Parts: sequence; C-alpha cells; structure tokens
Amino acid sequence: MSLASLIACGVYVLVIALVWRAIHAARATGRSHARGWLAVVATILVLLAVRVFQGEDLARHFLREIAASMGSYDDRYRWQLPLAGVIGLVFLAILVGSWRSLRSSKGDRALRLLRIAQIASLCFAPLYALRILSLHATDAFLYAGPVRPNWLLEISLLLMIAGSSTAYAARVRASPRITGGSGS
Repeated sequence: MSLASLIACGVYVLVIALVWRAIHAARATGRSHARGWLAVVATILVLLAVRVFQGEDLARHFLREIAASMGSYDDRYRWQLPLAGVIGLVFLAILVGSWRSLRSSKGDRALRLLRIAQIASLCFAPLYALRILSLHATDAFLYAGPVRPNWLLEISLLLMIAGSSTAYAARVRASPRITGGSGS
C-alpha cells in the first residue's frame, strides 16, 4: 500500500470518529437522525475496506479479464463510454435528489447538515465507478499532476462529511433535548 493510501486510510478513520460523535449527539439529544449518520459511517467503512483491500484494483482487473475473455479488450471503449454515460446520469440523479432533499430540510439545520453528509457520501459512488471503469480520458484527468484532481475530489467529500458531522454534533448538543426528530 502506498503512502498516499495509508494517509487516506487515516483520514477515513478520523472522519468515521467524527461521524460517530454526530451519532452519539443525535442519540443523546433524542433526535431520530442517528440512522442517517449510521448510513454515512457504513459508507465510509465500505470505502475504507475497498482502499485497504485494494478493491478498486481488483475490480478493474476483473473487468479487464472479462473483456479479454470476451475478446473485447482492445475495443473496450465501445462499452466503457456508455458505462461512463450511465455513471454521469447516476451522478446527475444524485444531484437532483440532493437538491430536493436539501430544500425539504430547509427549516431544520441539523437535518440539513445530515443531508449534506449523506450527499457527500453518495458522491463517492460515481467517483469510485469512474476510477474502476478506467476510461483513458477520465484517468488522464483524475490522475493528472502532482496534486491529482482525484485526491482533491476525495478530500473535498471527506471534508464535507467531517465538517457536517462536527457542526451537527455541536448544534444538537447546544439545542434542548427533543423527543422526536425529522428524517433519518
């Protein structure tokens, strides 16, 4: 495992700890948001496992073997481009759903912070899918330069989750205990 991957694993663990604080704060104040935060933690744990066990490399290798066994490895761009289009549509659907979700949480700032973290965790799906798909033009963009856009995207999503969970924990601890809550 590379130094960058080890550092990323450490960042994932730190973000998990921060989200765990949000879960604890939700439970301690009687809010029903804990399940939503648990979903965020579960997503990050899966991403951490994928990184530790080099799941992206394994998936990419598996897809290449399938393409080679079908005799379509040399012209893999025929199926990679449509898959990239599907990934783009999934990302667009996430954005549209996210916009609606954020608008519906307008009056509840704590819920809005949870939604931001959920949206960020959902955005990992198309990012990982594009990295696994390994389309030449996409790879050229994601892995270009000394500070790779791929890293910036991943760090940005993790910072959104870390910031939202930290703000959530502070916000709900400062507010009075409630008996219910909206959404999860």
